[in-house]
Amino acid sequence: VPAGSTAVARPGKYADRLGFMFGGTVPAAVLPVSMFCSGHTAFVQHLPERLNKQPYAVHATFQFAGTNGKRHRMREWKIWQDEPAYYDPPNGLLAMELQVPAELLRPGGAEPKTVAHHFDLVNWQLARIRSGLILAELTGRVLIMPKLWCGFDRWWAPHQGRIPGSSMPLPIQCPLDHVFNIEAPLDPKRLREFSLLENRLTPRAVLDSQYNLSLPAQLSPAALREALKVPSATHAKVLRVTDISPEVFQLGLEPGEQRAFMKRALAYTGIWCCIRPLKPRTPGHIWYDLFWDIIPHTDRFRQEWTDTWIPRPSK
Repeated sequence: VPAGSTAVARPGKYADRLGFMFGGTVPAAVLPVSMFCSGHTAFVQHLPERLNKQPYAVHATFQFAGTNGKRHRMREWKIWQDEPAYYDPPNGLLAMELQVPAELLRPGGAEPKTVAHHFDLVNWQLARIRSGLILAELTGRVLIMPKLWCGFDRWWAPHQGRIPGSSMPLPIQCPLDHVFNIEAPLDPKRLREFSLLENRLTPRAVLDSQYNLSLPAQLSPAALREALKVPSATHAKVLRVTDISPEVFQLGLEPGEQRAFMKRALAYTGIWCCIRPLKPRTPGHIWYDLFWDIIPHTDRFRQEWTDTWIPRPSK
């Protein structure tokens, strides 16, 4: 407000939100954040959904993957319109649903309270999404990412699970950019949002052409490929993998394929931020590791893990 202007409240139902400036000639109001949303109140707090409100505007702030992250969040909310081919890619789609254990969502029947709780929850999902990424590569399909759950929020400074000033129950259904690096090297063209099959723009021909695939009980490279070649699976526009195993990497790939995939995928995930640094001038963020359960393995920083993975800041 320029110097010298005035703000005069008028009586009425919303007098505490309405003011008049420039000598009473220009009305100004405080807009409700449940309808005029920041990227946090919309995509993280899910405030419109919780209050049963229809948002008027959404600002794609508070996100961690540049333009790709903004676009993907809009797609998750089904408020971004793509070209028709986006909803019906030439080689089809691969869908997966995760039944996250209740104990991981609410440890001991309560909301997550520690960084370890958060990583236990996310890592359980990462091992299965890794399998989905592998199956999408083997079939040439585009992966529909599942809904992602996080025990803690992500911010740019230390916090205790929620960023200061926010209010939401934990865990949260978190945007993809909270965990995955969809700027690079994980090409967003190889992914689709979890809500794609709920989008009114997805053709009926896609929705009506789905096949449920169960992975072999005795998983091996040969058995996996045989299952993926079933005619009903290859002809469906949507291949839906039920009860996806976290061990596709270990049991479904040959050693050379494992090394090649790990080299490509080590940097697919991003960071969680932050704990308070343990020492001055040291980082407080912790990198997600898509191969956290593979023992031994070498992470993106060439650190070898020969024992149980634990969340700790990078050196």
